[in-house]
Amino acid sequence: MTNLINDCADVVYQSPYKARYDLAWNSELIDLVKNRIEQFSFLHGYSYED
Repeated sequence: MTNLINDCADVVYQSPYKARYDLAWNSELIDLVKNRIEQFSFLHGYSYED
């Protein structure tokens, strides 16, 4: 069991990581995501700026 836990821990970031910063987002993509977020109540409260 310890090996499984260690293997899982190896693929988890040590601190929060926002992979979206690895790519450039244009305003059209940002607006598309904002519109999709509005369609799902469980995503309310999230934004591009978070």
